[in-house]
Amino acid sequence: MKRSLIALLGIATALLLTGCDVFTSTAPGNRWRSVTPGQTEIVVYVAVPTAPADAAFNRAADHGIGVWSSVPNLTLKRTAACQPNTNCIDVFRKPMNGGEVRRQTVPVATQSGVRNYITHVNMWMDSGRWSTASLNNAFCHELGHAIGLDHGRNAGPCKGGKPTSWDLDRANELY
Repeated sequence: MKRSLIALLGIATALLLTGCDVFTSTAPGNRWRSVTPGQTEIVVYVAVPTAPADAAFNRAADHGIGVWSSVPNLTLKRTAACQPNTNCIDVFRKPMNGGEVRRQTVPVATQSGVRNYITHVNMWMDSGRWSTASLNNAFCHELGHAIGLDHGRNAGPCKGGKPTSWDLDRANELY
């Protein structure tokens, strides 16, 4: 028991030190849906604050959006601000250790039962200094949570700044 607790604390510490999100607020399996009836492609806007002095943050945001582009029926598009009646992820910066995602969902009755659909996401990123590789991975990771993924068997989403094959398989199942 004591070894298990020590191992668990070690894993939690490693996740915090590497910027992994341990604060995801909803269960896995939630997904976005199209705001246009009958449309199969789901467009989700990613509102990233633009600050010319923070070029690395802006590049990492573009990287994170780009690495999820292979998910069919899901398109992430960068925007300056969320607009009403759109699927949108608001990205914020604040002093913290790593990143955090809070998904807002709504239950919807479907033919196969009730399913929770994501209606909005707030995503916070640490405002401290990151290496390029760490920042790229953190954006990939947090956007993975924002599209509905949870930590998988590899503590993902993302490894080395890219979704793993396991992450992509789960995203393909959702969309």
